[in-house]
Amino acid sequence: MSANHPNQQNIASRQGSDSNLRARGLQNTPPVQATSSSTNQASTSQKRTRNDVTTPVTGVTWSLSDTIPSLRNIKTNFKDNVNIWKTDGTSIDPKKVPSAIVVQAVVSTLKLKSNDRIQVVEKYEARLASGCYEARRAQENGSWKQEKEELLIPGLPSKKFSGSDENSQNQSENIVQDVFMHNSMPGSFYVLWEGWTSDFLYELSHVDVQQSASEAVRLAKIRDAFLDAFNAANGTGELDEFVAREKFLDWSVRMELNHYFWTFKDLSYFHSQLHADLRKGPIFYFSLAKDMQNPPNFTYTNVNVVREDAYIRCLGRLANQSFSELRGVVGPVSSWTACSRPQHCKCNQRALLAYGATVGGRVRLLQYNSEGLLQLENYDFDDARILVECSNTCQCSPETCHRRVVQQGKAVAIAVVNGSIGYGGYAAEPIKKGQYIVEYVGEMYLLKERRAKENVAPFKKMNTQSQTNIDFRLTETQRDEMPDVHELYINKPAKSKRGTSYEAGFSVIDERIVICASKVGNVGRFLNHSCDPNATFVEVHSRCFESDPLIPKIAVFALRDIAVGEAITVRYYSDGQMTDKRGIKCGCRDNCPNYLP
Repeated sequence: MSANHPNQQNIASRQGSDSNLRARGLQNTPPVQATSSSTNQASTSQKRTRNDVTTPVTGVTWSLSDTIPSLRNIKTNFKDNVNIWKTDGTSIDPKKVPSAIVVQAVVSTLKLKSNDRIQVVEKYEARLASGCYEARRAQENGSWKQEKEELLIPGLPSKKFSGSDENSQNQSENIVQDVFMHNSMPGSFYVLWEGWTSDFLYELSHVDVQQSASEAVRLAKIRDAFLDAFNAANGTGELDEFVAREKFLDWSVRMELNHYFWTFKDLSYFHSQLHADLRKGPIFYFSLAKDMQNPPNFTYTNVNVVREDAYIRCLGRLANQSFSELRGVVGPVSSWTACSRPQHCKCNQRALLAYGATVGGRVRLLQYNSEGLLQLENYDFDDARILVECSNTCQCSPETCHRRVVQQGKAVAIAVVNGSIGYGGYAAEPIKKGQYIVEYVGEMYLLKERRAKENVAPFKKMNTQSQTNIDFRLTETQRDEMPDVHELYINKPAKSKRGTSYEAGFSVIDERIVICASKVGNVGRFLNHSCDPNATFVEVHSRCFESDPLIPKIAVFALRDIAVGEAITVRYYSDGQMTDKRGIKCGCRDNCPNYLP
C-alpha cells in the first residue's frame, strides 16, 4: 500500500501493551443527546429528465435502445484490485486513471481496443476500491453474513468478521473504517474496523485515534460539522435524537449487526474509498428518522459505464479526432486560457473547430479563471454551453493545470440525506461560486432514432460474419459502413414507457447520448431540482490523453456560494417545460407556480 493511500492513515494496532486500547464490553451506557436541530430540504423534485436545449429534428422520435442484461443483474468482483498509484507511492499515475468502462453488446462482432483508461468488458461488475484489504479478507473468511435481501447492495461486502472471529482472525494491524465520539467519556472514541461487525468495536483515546487514524478523524469532523449545521438550520429540535445517533453511536443499534444504520455506514465508507481512488471528496449517507428507510440500492461508479452503441457513436464524432486531424480554418478565438502553459494550449481552437463554440458565441465556451473556478457571469439556463479541458497536446501538467479541474477530480464532500421527499444531496463542506462539485455519471446509452420510411437512409451493412477490429478512431470506411448497432442487441425493447427520473443528456456534444444513473451512478444522482438552483450541469469535453477516445462528460458547478448543510440543487427543466398542470407540483419553494413533467 502506498504511503499516501487514503487508507494508510487509518491503520491502528489492536494488540500490544497500550492500556488505552481495549475491546468494547456490553456496557449499558445511554446515548448523549445532541443540542442542535435540522433543516428540511427546500428544493425538491420527483423526476429528472434530459437537459435538452435544442429541439430534435422534425420527423424523428426517440426511444431507449435495447437493454444489456449485465447492467440489470450486477455482481461484485471482490478480487479485483486495480492499483493506479505511481511506483514511488507518492501520487496517482494519470496513465492508469480510468476514463470509462465500455460494455459490449450481448452479440457483437466488434473487437474494441482497450487500455488502462478505457476498459472493455463483456459483463459489468461492481468492485471495491483499491486497498480495502480487510474487507476483501472478510468477504472470503468472515463468519457473519448479511441476510436481509434489501441490504445486499452491489459493491458492498456481504460478509464480515464478527466478535467470534477475534481469536482466529485478529491481526496486529487493521484499517479504521469509522470513529464515533464516546457518549459518556469525553476524549474517547468508539472505533469501527473495516471488515468487522459492530460487536467488535474498540475504544481509543483521542490521542491514539489521532495518531493512528488521522484521516478517519478528519472525516468524522466533517460529518459532525455537517450534522450540526443541517440540524441547526431547521431549528425545531425534532432531529436531535437522530443526529446524536450518528455522532455518538446510539446504543440501540450497537448490537443489531444488520441494522440499516450499519449499511448506511458501509455506503459512506466504501463509496468514499472509491472517490479517494480518484482524489474526489468523501460521501456521507444519512437517514435521520426514527424508523430508518431502506438505503439507496445502486452500483457506485466513478466513471461512465458506456454501452457499445454509445461508444461507437463517440468514436465516429468529429470531436473524437485529435487536434491535428481536425480540418478547418481557425477564426479569431479568445486568447485567455487557464492552462499552465498558455502558449501551447489548443483548447479554445478545438472548441471552435469541434463545436463552433466561442466565449460570446451562440454556443458559449465556458472558461476557468486563474484559480480553477468556472466563470459563470451572465449565466442563462437556456444557453448552449460547453467546457473544454486540456489534454497532453497542451503540454501542461495533469496534476496542476487549472484547465483540468474535472480530470483532477478534486470534488467536495457531499452528504446524502433521506428526507420527506426522498434522498437529496447537501454540501458537507463550503462550496465557492464556480467550484467543481461532482461529475454526473451513470450508464451511457444512445437514444434510438426512428424516422418515417421516406426519410430513412439505408445503411451499408458491413460483413458481420467475422470480427471487426475497432480502434480509438474510426476509419472513414468504418464510419460509412458501421451498421445500426442496435441490431447487435438480442433483447427486445421494453414495452412500458421508459422512465427518465435519473437521466441527463447533452445538447451541444450529442443530443442522442444520455447518461442514466438509475442503476449505476454516483452521488450526482441525488441532486434535486430547483427552479432557482445553486448549481448547474455543464457539458465537458475532457480527456487526459489525446490518443484516447473522447467520452463526453457532464459536470456540476456551483452558481453561487453554498454553505455547509445547504441542499445542492440543479435545474432539470426550462420554464416552457413546467407549465402543464397535469405534471407534479414543484415544491422547490413556497408557492412555486411550476409543474414538473
